[in-house]
Amino acid sequence: YTVGRQKLLETAVTNINGVFSFEPSKGIYEIVIQHGGYRFPSRIISGNTDGVRRNVYNGGAYEVLDDRAPVRMYVPLDKLTQSPFRRYFVTFSSKLAELFMLVSPLLMLTGLGLALYNYLTIRDVVHLLILTAHLTLMTAYLLMWIEEQGKWGHVKDMDGNPVAGVTLSLYDRTYGKLVDTRVSDEKGRFRFVELGGQYLLKVEGRDWILAEKGFESGYIVGGSETKQQLIARNVIVRHAQW
Repeated sequence: YTVGRQKLLETAVTNINGVFSFEPSKGIYEIVIQHGGYRFPSRIISGNTDGVRRNVYNGGAYEVLDDRAPVRMYVPLDKLTQSPFRRYFVTFSSKLAELFMLVSPLLMLTGLGLALYNYLTIRDVVHLLILTAHLTLMTAYLLMWIEEQGKWGHVKDMDGNPVAGVTLSLYDRTYGKLVDTRVSDEKGRFRFVELGGQYLLKVEGRDWILAEKGFESGYIVGGSETKQQLIARNVIVRHAQW
C-alpha cells in the first residue's frame, strides 16, 4: 500500500521457503501480511533485528529510495497457538542476541587492545597465549564477515564494474517455468533462495545481455536435490546494443 492513500499496488504470495519479492517505484509504502494462524505485526520481535537477521519489518512506513529497488526485509510472524513460555523465551533470547550483536565487535576490539598492551608490558608466555586467543577470535569473526559478504551474487560489466538495475530471472531447467526474479541493487548484488534442483539464470530486458561466451542463453545454477540452496554467482553483462 502507498502510505497516506491506502491504495493497494501489488500482492505477492510467499513460496515454500517463505520468500517474497517486490520491486516498487521510489516512494513510501506499507506492507501488510496476512496468514491464517499467525499474527502480524509480531509482538515477540520488536526491534529491527531478531538477533540473527537484520532489516526486520514490523509494520509502518517503508521507504524505497530508488525506482525498482528490490525490497529486502525479514518479516516475523507470531503463531497464535504459541505457549506463553515459548513466547517469553523467544522474546528474551531475541533481545539478548540483539544486544550481543551490538556490543560484540566493541568487546572484541577492547579485549584485543588490552591483551596486546599487557603482553607488551609484561612479555610472558601467559599473556602471549591470551593475545593469541584474542587474535584467533578476531580472525574467526573477520572470516565469518567475509563469508557473509560472499553470499551475494554480483552483476558486473566487462571492465569489472558493478551494474545496478539489471533484471535477473530464474527458470526451472526441466520445465522452463519462471521461478523468481531479482534486480541487482546499487552494488550490483543479488541472490535467490530456492529449493534443490538445477535452474537457468537469465538476464531480462533490452538494456543488458550476458557477455561471457558460451553462456549467452543463461547460466546453469544450483544442483542440490534435497536442500534449500542459495543461488548467487558472478554475472558478466554488456550493453545489448554493442
